[in-house]
Amino acid sequence: MDDEKLYLVFEYVDGSDLSDYITESIKIGEEKTIKILQQICSTINYLHSIHICHRDIKLDNIMVNPDTLEIKLIDFGFSTKFSDRERLKGKIGTPYYVAPEIIKGFYGKECDMWSIGIMTYYMLVGDPPFNAESDNELFENIVS
Repeated sequence: MDDEKLYLVFEYVDGSDLSDYITESIKIGEEKTIKILQQICSTINYLHSIHICHRDIKLDNIMVNPDTLEIKLIDFGFSTKFSDRERLKGKIGTPYYVAPEIIKGFYGKECDMWSIGIMTYYMLVGDPPFNAESDNELFENIVS
């Protein structure tokens, strides 16, 4: 950083996002799903240990190297610091991945785990667990 500019340096990530990887692979199967999920859970466990909640975990925010299946979590635009003593507020996230607690308005770091569950279902089945014609209908399905 100097007086006029802020410089951002990013790690190069080889591959594509997990959504594209699944589309190209049709279904990725249990073995690859497990390898990917272990990394995602480890990443989220670390974030939660330093009191960061991502709040927008989805296939599009996981970069995957197709050769090694190494992943990188990206897009921390909705992430926030949290305290174990207070609940988070605000309806934030991508509709298909949003936890029922977010829809209701008060939630904790567990919303990230819900999103991981949605991704797991999608990786194994090839479709999202909830479908609807509108976001409001989708939210009703998720909450029920």
